[in-house]
Amino acid sequence: MERRPAALAVGGLWRDVLNFMGDRPMSPDLYLPLADAVLPKWAKWTYFLGHAAASLTSDRAELEADVAKARIGWRIWTERREDLRAYAQKVVRQRVDDELLEEWWVCDAGGGKLALADFSTKGGDDKYASDFRRRMELTKEDERVLRYQPDMQPRYLDYWLLSWTHWNLRWVEDLETVRRLGRKTWPADAQHREHWTPEELQLVNWYFEEQQPYLISSEDDSVDPFALEVSNGEQGIGFGMDGLRYVMYVFLRAVVIDFVDEILERTRRPTARGSLSCIECGTFVGRRALGYGQLYCSNRCKKRAAKRRYRSRIATRVERRALVAIGTGATGERRAAGVAPEGGERGSVA
Repeated sequence: MERRPAALAVGGLWRDVLNFMGDRPMSPDLYLPLADAVLPKWAKWTYFLGHAAASLTSDRAELEADVAKARIGWRIWTERREDLRAYAQKVVRQRVDDELLEEWWVCDAGGGKLALADFSTKGGDDKYASDFRRRMELTKEDERVLRYQPDMQPRYLDYWLLSWTHWNLRWVEDLETVRRLGRKTWPADAQHREHWTPEELQLVNWYFEEQQPYLISSEDDSVDPFALEVSNGEQGIGFGMDGLRYVMYVFLRAVVIDFVDEILERTRRPTARGSLSCIECGTFVGRRALGYGQLYCSNRCKKRAAKRRYRSRIATRVERRALVAIGTGATGERRAAGVAPEGGERGSVA
């Protein structure tokens, strides 16, 4: 990416992702449509992206089953959060605040003792399983979805794990963060640029640091220190990561790295201007972040903005004329009554 940024289209991947998301509310329902729309286009960019793109076809049944499980977990999080908190507090026998609950259920960060709550229902005799089922109002169809494993035999197990319901929820927050950082970093007007929070930088580093950069030389027998280049390599994927978890992790890792690479490219030229987001429609355009100051993504948006400004000016003129007419009428009435205009003296009317 450092040696051939133009050929590899640095910045194109994260733009495609943000433009597809637009202003849509994020949920597990968006995972596969987003991946289907973007991943095949970038399949040849890196090995892992290619493998993830192929998985969209070869492992489709497994991916759809994982999304269906995540959909149940997201429904619990958005509609029955207080019931979930009550259940968690009963399991760990202590108060569970918002941060700990989110860490366990959404952020996939363990959650301390709450990780013990990711139980197996094993035939439905577990007392915790019965309590969870009752509190979350799980239907028989929900449990059928949770027991379905298309890559196993038999495909319907006689148990399900609680962890399966929230195993793939963290990608919702990660995608939201990428969208938020895109708008903070590359607004149409540079004056609207915002700084990141330490938590946002932490998430970016979680993906970006996996490149593990090292220096390479173009010469084999001697090394010119001023000709060294940085090479970044994708590291392997953790053991046991498969299905939707594998696809989304690979996908988001590449998106974040692509996003930061363009920022670093822009940082090397601090005097360059960059305007990547269209001020009219919000689309992140394909031009590079160096040496451009345009505010619009196309002539269509530029003309649309010009028409709106023109109509605004016309409306303002009409309002001013109406105010002048009202003022003139009031002055005439005052004169007819023998009252001088404001600031003048009373006098007779000829």
